[in-house]
Amino acid sequence: MTTTFRFRGEQPPTATSRASLLADTGADGGIATLYLYDPIDSWGGYWGVSAKEFAVALAALPTDTTEVRLHINSPGGEVWDAMAIVNQLSQYPAKVVAIVDGIAASAASFIAAAADELIMGIGAQLMVHDAWNIAIGNEADMLAMAARLSRDSDACAAIYAAKAGGTVEDWRGVMRDETWYSADEAVASGLADSTANDPASNDKAKAALVGARALFRYAGRAEAPTPGQPVPAVTPDPPAAPEPGSTTHQEDSMSALSDGLRTRLGITDAALDEDSLLAALDEALNEVAEPETPAPTALPSGTIAIDEATYAQLIEDGKAGREARAEQLATKRAAAVDKAVQDGRIPFARRQHWLDQLEADPGVEETLNKLAPVIPTEEIGLTGGVDEATDDDANYAAIYGRPTTKEA
Repeated sequence: MTTTFRFRGEQPPTATSRASLLADTGADGGIATLYLYDPIDSWGGYWGVSAKEFAVALAALPTDTTEVRLHINSPGGEVWDAMAIVNQLSQYPAKVVAIVDGIAASAASFIAAAADELIMGIGAQLMVHDAWNIAIGNEADMLAMAARLSRDSDACAAIYAAKAGGTVEDWRGVMRDETWYSADEAVASGLADSTANDPASNDKAKAALVGARALFRYAGRAEAPTPGQPVPAVTPDPPAAPEPGSTTHQEDSMSALSDGLRTRLGITDAALDEDSLLAALDEALNEVAEPETPAPTALPSGTIAIDEATYAQLIEDGKAGREARAEQLATKRAAAVDKAVQDGRIPFARRQHWLDQLEADPGVEETLNKLAPVIPTEEIGLTGGVDEATDDDANYAAIYGRPTTKEA
């Protein structure tokens, strides 16, 4: 029994799926066919095929399905929903054969590459590229998006590497170039297994290339470099060695040695004999002098070299000097402010204010010294010293008499 499940079928979308499930009787027992002919979009419905809808399609297949044929004609879409579809297919117990009928681009390409077998249809194409997105925000938002895109692209590249060989870094290079493959090129790269013209054509081509190194650099895909990587140089096979003791072999070796020496010494005179050639070699060797020990670099004018201990002591002394100078300046500022308080130019309550001003700008001292006294400093209400006679003393003497002084 052959079961076919086609997205965007003739039936309108339903709440659970927009696909129509068709069943008919065929000669191929246990084969189920899925048609992925839309963009891959997490919204599903009108916008494309979602991973949720794809899961509904798989769940609707008969339990005795032994092979799923996934026909693809999709421009790709969202990476995460496509990854979910990849995992759904990898967990499905039946063999999965992807058939690219038109285009498998972007996210659809790694769904195709993740299948157990990939067949490229006539005129079909496959495209791989780096993941992309749209971001709005500040620098941190952009950097976070760049890191996310790099991780998503690495995940896609890992699928291509698992299918065709190479490393994730190799395939990231191919993806950055947005590489397009024809059906035959997809097979040659290792992403596809065959073309629809002849599913066994790839194996036939490999068999035809065996031993054909005279015509091609590589005998098939297995020996070719990873797609998108520099082609390594091919070392030609050495000529067959003549029999030991052969005169021809010895003459050829000496001729090759002579030619090599002439090339390295820059000798263009073909008539130069072997003795002259050896003399030129000796002369060249004598000109190679042992490298002299470079003289110590002279210090610039005015520079004095000191040892590490002296340098450390100078640093310590400089620190102590700065501390002493700071203390000296603080004492000087305090003296100037205290003098202004004593002279009545500023109240004592403003003492700290003026100290802060002087510390921030020593030039403020000139302004402080120009202030006129505004606060009285003389004592008010005293008539004299304690030894002076007063009216109070006379009144006391009139009433009580003068006090008697008793000498000791």
